[in-house]
Amino acid sequence: MPTPSPGEGARSRRRPPVLPGLALLGVAASLLLRAWWRGHYYPGWDILGSAQGLYVLSTSRPLEAVARLIRGVTEFRYWNSTNSLPYTLVPGALGRLWPSEYWAHWLTLALVLATLGLVLRFADLPLRKAWVLALVWGASPALLSFSVAGYPYATGFLPHALALVIVTSPGLRARPVVSLAAALLATELSWHLYEAGKTLVVVFILGALLERSAPLATRAGWLAASAVQLVRLFGRRGFNVDYVVAGVDSGPRSVAAAAGRTLEALLSPGLDLPLVVPLGLLAILLVPRHRWLLLGGIASQVLTVALAAAVDASAIRPRRLLTTTFYCLTAVAVAIGRAGPATGRRRLLPLCMVTALACGNLWQIADLWLFFEVPPAGRSQPLPHTQSADDYFVAAGASELAREVRAEVDRGRAVVLLHNLSSEVLADPEALLERVYVTTGHERFGRFVLAFGRRHCRYDCLPVRDLEAVEADLDTLAATRAGSVAFYKKALAPRRHVEEAAIVLAALRSRFAIRPGLDPAPGFGRLELTPGPPVPPRLVVTAPTAPLPLDLAWLPNPREPGGIVRTSPAGDRPFRHDWSASVIAVEAVSVDLLLGCAGRLRLSVDGVPVVTRESHGFTLWREPLHLPPGRHALGLEYETRSGSGRLLLQAEAALPERP
Repeated sequence: MPTPSPGEGARSRRRPPVLPGLALLGVAASLLLRAWWRGHYYPGWDILGSAQGLYVLSTSRPLEAVARLIRGVTEFRYWNSTNSLPYTLVPGALGRLWPSEYWAHWLTLALVLATLGLVLRFADLPLRKAWVLALVWGASPALLSFSVAGYPYATGFLPHALALVIVTSPGLRARPVVSLAAALLATELSWHLYEAGKTLVVVFILGALLERSAPLATRAGWLAASAVQLVRLFGRRGFNVDYVVAGVDSGPRSVAAAAGRTLEALLSPGLDLPLVVPLGLLAILLVPRHRWLLLGGIASQVLTVALAAAVDASAIRPRRLLTTTFYCLTAVAVAIGRAGPATGRRRLLPLCMVTALACGNLWQIADLWLFFEVPPAGRSQPLPHTQSADDYFVAAGASELAREVRAEVDRGRAVVLLHNLSSEVLADPEALLERVYVTTGHERFGRFVLAFGRRHCRYDCLPVRDLEAVEADLDTLAATRAGSVAFYKKALAPRRHVEEAAIVLAALRSRFAIRPGLDPAPGFGRLELTPGPPVPPRLVVTAPTAPLPLDLAWLPNPREPGGIVRTSPAGDRPFRHDWSASVIAVEAVSVDLLLGCAGRLRLSVDGVPVVTRESHGFTLWREPLHLPPGRHALGLEYETRSGSGRLLLQAEAALPERP
């Protein structure tokens, strides 16, 4: 058999590494396209930590701000990014320098890259082998998607990766005190990232039991760090810890069945491309050292999700399986990266893995392209394989309105928002105010944006104005004699939103001439505000069933019934409300009617319908009405679609035409 000449051998050694280059390029393109095509259509959860950090740093001295943010790390029931020092302090500080809504997304990507760096260190691979990690990373669409999310779902493996390095590093093993300090740092870090990171104690406990070559003092330090973590976990139990404990109490059969469903989900295409996890389980056979650490880590993550799924079947979600995927990524990286020049069957398996992963990279890019063929309004997920049963949905309306508000602020116009922290559900906040806040900055938000409410804190805190000051602040705004704009939410929920928005709208109506405009975003309306109270028409109103202006809201269970907000007469069922009056026009008169309703409205003059409108959600509009001299009978019929209703009728002198 002929042998290559020395020149041919040199040329083959200089041949560019095609597969490593394509792997790195493919992952970079996948991440860039995800971030670019998603744009500002991200869930509200992504930005809460950034808003909290910006607010605390803007309203407190530096040391006091850090102390407030640290207190938030331990004082929580439902953990989120506002309870994380990195996810509040870093985006908040950067937002003070350059307002942006994407600092948290960049932070997640940076932490994922740091995690992969630790995986390289654990696998004892040189940097030139980083393409192996990229190849595996690119075969997991879920991992790629969450790597550019603003919420730290993808950071849960970082404490685990750090623990793996601590347990296997010869230098740290030889220094018990340093190893203990590093272990305590890893456990503390787990409280600032996604909660799956708190289970890193599995690595330390397995290391203490299985890594017999480590000094006894070092292993004792790992156990001590684990004990500290367990005391903290069960001493201040959050919702997710209670979730897992409830799964333990559900019994072995329920847990076994849930474990089966979890494994089935990992091996099926619903939650992620079923490639990295199967290959990871196979790669465990090729890992020369520390395979029990990886196998124990995988088992612990599957068990954690299974315990939660024993209580609630919907607990099996892509984000909760990311740590399992990371463990399998580590196993595959070790198996491929450490594969030597062996031939035959020992070399065949790594080659098959590389081929399968390359195909997975191509598949996820094609899947990404198809995913974004659907516009944001037509899908609930921000990115492929980020689905959840009850949260983390795309808030298309809030995303678009936030940019509209930002544009008005950039023009120097004041913006009144009939929207506050009570306008959104706690389980999945749209974060409209937070989006506006982090993109305009603290100072400009306080100067140009007027949002009123009875509370200024939810998970995060914002400069929301006291509802009791609405009249004084709107008087000040009206006194500037400058045109401004208001935006309102159409949905009649939650009930606090309906009650508080009604108060703000009533204050606006008495101080500004209101021109409803085109809807700026799905689910929201626009109102142009001209300073000055509305001028009443030259009419005499007699015998009204209720005085004008008519401004009413109904809820099945209002918190404070009376005034504008009333208790629905039919509970949760639809109902009807009628109004009538006689009006006398001394001369022919043109009237502008400011109307609003959620449901179906019909207005009649002398028994002849002149306005018929049906709307989904509370909608405001104007209708011209021309009355000849004489007495006229006005009648209004209003029908709701549910037990909640909203009705507005205000008669004004005709507004001059806008130039």
